[in-house]
Amino acid sequence: MAMLVAAVVFGARSAASAAPPASPASPASPASPASPAPMASLSPSEMLASMLLTASDLPPGMTAEGITDGSAFTMDTADFLVHGGLGIAERTWRAETPGAVSRVLDFRFLFPSPEEAQAYLAVAGPMLSEAASGLSEVAGDPQVGEGYRHLAGETAVEGQAVSLHDVFFRIGPVVAKVVVSGSGTTAADVLPIVTAASDRILSPTVSVEPSPAPTASTEPSPGPSPAAVDPSGAIHQWAAAATASDEYSSFSQWSAESAVGPPDVAMYGDSQFAWTPKLEDGTTDWLDLRYAQAVIPSGLRIVESADPGFVTRVEAYHTAQGAWITLWEGADTTPTGATGAFAPPLARSDVAVDRIRVTIDTNVPGWNEIDAVELVGTPPGR
Repeated sequence: MAMLVAAVVFGARSAASAAPPASPASPASPASPASPAPMASLSPSEMLASMLLTASDLPPGMTAEGITDGSAFTMDTADFLVHGGLGIAERTWRAETPGAVSRVLDFRFLFPSPEEAQAYLAVAGPMLSEAASGLSEVAGDPQVGEGYRHLAGETAVEGQAVSLHDVFFRIGPVVAKVVVSGSGTTAADVLPIVTAASDRILSPTVSVEPSPAPTASTEPSPGPSPAAVDPSGAIHQWAAAATASDEYSSFSQWSAESAVGPPDVAMYGDSQFAWTPKLEDGTTDWLDLRYAQAVIPSGLRIVESADPGFVTRVEAYHTAQGAWITLWEGADTTPTGATGAFAPPLARSDVAVDRIRVTIDTNVPGWNEIDAVELVGTPPGR
């Protein structure tokens, strides 16, 4: 469990560990002016992002690495999902020069209710506390929120002694986790930051960093419901089940199952809610999708949520022949930098199908991820 202490990075992933890093083109990366937005209109991740620490809450000279949707947080995905977790936001701060507060990792977790958030804390506490990494409980803090815990310890990074403080607590349906590290860091250094984190939850900034505007040709329009009929009589449906040649994780996150249903990746970039192959580069992989109703295919929308442009072939399964038939093969022209809905021109077919296979080439730089695949077609006999 010592993943945080070993690198003083909680949940961070890198190519060296063969795990998908957050895309450098993530909309969280630029430090651009925030635009006000009503809380009711924000996604869970955006709402949580508005509750994260800001530069004014921290010692002078700290800079942020950007807000992510928490996809890098893989330590306790099972408990998070079991208790209905709605979203995660995460931000890392670094000091320009080493000191008592050299790095701050700030997390927010949103649940459907205070009861679910508390239930999550009850089972996830041992993991959130990093107790298995040798941290020890700190007593005497003024209590912040509910379920407050403060653990601290010493470790060494590149031969340098580092103090590590891990604090987590709950306010309503929001769980906060704040990790502060530096040289000789004390509770006196940490508590003002934790108090500021509490204040941010109670009085969020109600602003989010703007996402880069997708090009008009690749912006995925809101899709119909999992099975809907348009005015022309064509049926639009998202996959009801999926398998893959391989997957980064077989337990929901980054798995083939993540491509089932309509799109649910909140922001462009690496997300556990999209199918991701096991390896970043050097492989040819496929995603096999099943649909509730067999249709004669007229269109397909492949929502590529990270490092797009990787689809090389689309096939449909001919049940009577027991064979795959090619509907499209060629170069995926989806531009990078924003979520794109690739709609390859399909070859004409008179066969009704309920199974589609999408083949990809992972040599397109980055972690190539598919959020959802929509099949459009007409029922046989029409």
